[in-house]
Amino acid sequence: MAPGDEVVAAVVMSNSGSLPLGYEMRTTAAGSKDLALKLVLEIKVGVTQYNESGSTASGVEIHRGSLSEASLWTAADGTDRILRPGAGEELCFLVALPSSAGDRYLGSSASTMFSFGASSL
Repeated sequence: MAPGDEVVAAVVMSNSGSLPLGYEMRTTAAGSKDLALKLVLEIKVGVTQYNESGSTASGVEIHRGSLSEASLWTAADGTDRILRPGAGEELCFLVALPSSAGDRYLGSSASTMFSFGASSL
């Protein structure tokens, strides 16, 4: 990934049960902490179109911050996402390395594992 680049991917969350559920997401970063702090993670719901570079041109932003954050939504702090029975939502993830990063991060690597948990309410 070079300065100014971005990557977009989607994850679909769904509730096929008969009760509402709350789901949480946590992240675990590995590799260069400096690079993980510089990489921007944006998560949107309701994305219906992308612009030419692949980034989202629609949707509602539900998170924006560095890739290194330890947790985003948790049941413990009441920020978990809620899905009604039979409902679903697509989470659109965009990770970008700002153009201002320059060459400082050449040869660096960072990765993040996204973990999801859910429970009925």
